[in-house]
Amino acid sequence: ISIDYMNWETETERVRSYMMTAGTTINSYSVIIDCPARSQYRVLNWNSFIAYNSEGDEYGFNGELRFTSSFLQITGENASVCFTTNHAEDITAAQSLISLFESAGFTVQYADLSAEDIPENTSVLVVFSPKTDFIGVENGVNEFEKLNAFTAAYGHLMVFLSPSNQTLPELNAYLYENWYIDVKNVT
Repeated sequence: ISIDYMNWETETERVRSYMMTAGTTINSYSVIIDCPARSQYRVLNWNSFIAYNSEGDEYGFNGELRFTSSFLQITGENASVCFTTNHAEDITAAQSLISLFESAGFTVQYADLSAEDIPENTSVLVVFSPKTDFIGVENGVNEFEKLNAFTAAYGHLMVFLSPSNQTLPELNAYLYENWYIDVKNVT
């Protein structure tokens, strides 16, 4: 990674070359992230680094997300996130998380661990608010063995549980035995 400052007024040809293909307005406050080896670049305007609330007021810095997603997009490092299915996961409620991954440059996939393996290119595995329990060993399939193999190789597992869900004894035991996470249902 290198940083190069472009003078808007004296490097007009260079600026014009980005303007012709960027599909966005380039001005003196723009940040251009360029990967010449892949002939890829992204143009980020100053306001993309600011996080806004629902009223339109500034409330935070969004630059790290914007830089990281741009780097991933232009370098071809296609990170992938996989959400589990077939446990009545609430994928609709996960839309904000899915959007966050997509804006960070991740490809979003889904897998039913009782019928298929975790896709090979998965960087992060997400279990989002399952309503039915994972299976231990059933019909020669062990979802927990797949989770163990994935976490041993990559280690990126996110589990979200809803307090309104019924007890999930198999998943709760897995989390406790492997990660020392003790899930308590409080009513």
